[in-house]
Amino acid sequence: MRAGARIQIAVFGAVWLTAAPTAAQSGGVEGLPVPLEEPKKSRGEFSFDVALWGHHDDNILELSDQNIAIFDSGDYSPDRFLINSVGDFITSLSGRARWAGKPWARHETRVAVAAEANWYADNPIKNYQTYALFLSQELTASRKHLSVLRLTVSHTPEYYLQQLTDDDASFNAGRRIRESVTYRQTYYRLAYDQTLIEDRFDARLAVQYQRRDYNQFFPERDNRRDTVALTLGGRPFAHNRFSTEATAGLGRLLARGNLDWTPWVDDNISYDVSMLGLNASIPWRGKRGGRVELEADREIRTYTTTNKFDTSHYERVDHRLTWSAGVVQKLPADLEFFATFENETNDTQFPRLVIAPNDTTSFVSNRIAVGLRWRTSIGR
Repeated sequence: MRAGARIQIAVFGAVWLTAAPTAAQSGGVEGLPVPLEEPKKSRGEFSFDVALWGHHDDNILELSDQNIAIFDSGDYSPDRFLINSVGDFITSLSGRARWAGKPWARHETRVAVAAEANWYADNPIKNYQTYALFLSQELTASRKHLSVLRLTVSHTPEYYLQQLTDDDASFNAGRRIRESVTYRQTYYRLAYDQTLIEDRFDARLAVQYQRRDYNQFFPERDNRRDTVALTLGGRPFAHNRFSTEATAGLGRLLARGNLDWTPWVDDNISYDVSMLGLNASIPWRGKRGGRVELEADREIRTYTTTNKFDTSHYERVDHRLTWSAGVVQKLPADLEFFATFENETNDTQFPRLVIAPNDTTSFVSNRIAVGLRWRTSIGR
């Protein structure tokens, strides 16, 4: 999972918790020709998906090499790490129920609810759940110039990040005290999809709002992250189902920052962010068929605090790169097998003459996932 500073809540197997596909890739667009008979309303179709998969993350807290060495040495205070191992095996279960119909003739509506649970074998403190709601509405009846509006809402009640120094408690105690960093997250995404060339070229404009509320030890970290992104994609070859997308976006995270009741200036984790992404799907034909999925995302986070004494964030720049490669193979009985490898790196750059703090620095994390997905539907 892309935990730590960024939770996508986009799991390897549960495609319904990731960004919506382009119109050319969406199952609601392909294979729905304009009917020749008089358009009629549809009572709709119900479909159900269940996915079970296991994945291994070799750095569940996204620790720096320095902190991994400290953990491995065993020479640290009890409140520095609450984990039992740097890496762990995670079991995940997710499910979705969806209704698709046409309350208005030739304009499809989709409504879906989904849930996901993740269990860590050796570190139950990292267990978490996510719940999501999805709505999509076709705005036009034309297949050639289809317009779709999509809304995604997801909520994670609690997520454990890591141990960090509690400045208030440390000041009162006269020594360093670390507390657990946990937060709850709510995420909203509104996207407008536009078909530019039928089954060949699409565009999407998406606005995203993410809210994180931290526990009582770190209220200065409460924040909202607003981003806007433009995606262009489709099928470049007429006789091949290969598809690709490119995304560019900008955004800003605004944290609560300084607190009125503390005698010092609190840390401020606010930053500006620029985003670039590229993904591709390479299908193969056969009795059951399948595909290769490739994805790469890059973020540059420029921290905006003006407090020179906040050495963890002043003039700090993070370069984050995540890339993944996976395969999906259709199986009998409406099953799909999937396997994914994901690598995430963060290269943190600080001003010259500033010593990078132990609690916030660069990291590398590798994740491998293998699972099965089953889906079925009840006819229209």
